[in-house]
Amino acid sequence: MSKITFSDLVRVGTYRAGRLLGNTDYTPFIILSRSRSGSNLLNSSLGSHPNVHVKGEHFGHIGQDTIEKRHAQVFGKQPSWIKAAGCKVFYYHPHHGDPAPLFDMLKADPRLKVIHLKREDELRSVLSWMIARENNTYTATSDASVIAADDKRQTVDPDEMIDWIEKTVNWEAWGDTFFSDRETVTVTYEDMTADLPGQFTRVLDYLYLHAHTPQSRLRRQNPEPVEELIANWPEVRDRLHERGFDRFIPA
Repeated sequence: MSKITFSDLVRVGTYRAGRLLGNTDYTPFIILSRSRSGSNLLNSSLGSHPNVHVKGEHFGHIGQDTIEKRHAQVFGKQPSWIKAAGCKVFYYHPHHGDPAPLFDMLKADPRLKVIHLKREDELRSVLSWMIARENNTYTATSDASVIAADDKRQTVDPDEMIDWIEKTVNWEAWGDTFFSDRETVTVTYEDMTADLPGQFTRVLDYLYLHAHTPQSRLRRQNPEPVEELIANWPEVRDRLHERGFDRFIPA
């Protein structure tokens, strides 16, 4: 856990004071995605912009709150210097509840901008989630905090992996259809990791924000080939082939 500094406290206090006299003259947005698709990288990059207020999985765990209360927290009044405000929203939020009321509420705002973040290699997305689930490690902010390949290597259930791949493909198609009533911008994990400044500029233009150099301390956690991370790769490879997912099998 990072240490909270005095400047952090001042920044939070200034933001809260600014909300008291704030307004709603800003661009609301969501990062629509699933876990392990680069949402932390995009979220932290947006958070480094001086005119953006962005939360994480704000609707992930509602607890005793209502959807309306959570919605007001992120899309209510903002300080005058905030020009865009939003959060990550995964297709299956909230985790313990029906996503329909949340998405109906989001869609009801015609101003809402949707950054649809996808990972072209859905297998890597699912595998990354399985590794994070096993090790309870979802981010890395230094090279030293990246888990060694041998410690990440695991035996996976091929059917579970393929089930999650299919769910992800269907979620992405659903997101495109559900928000087809507005102009969205699609960003991929692969494009971000290849050219973060260029993709970040696309996002800023979409949100009507001035140029800014993205800043993020996050490190890539699983760069190794899939056959090094999956202990039973031959079994998984054969099952992928049987189910028509040859595109995930390295040549």
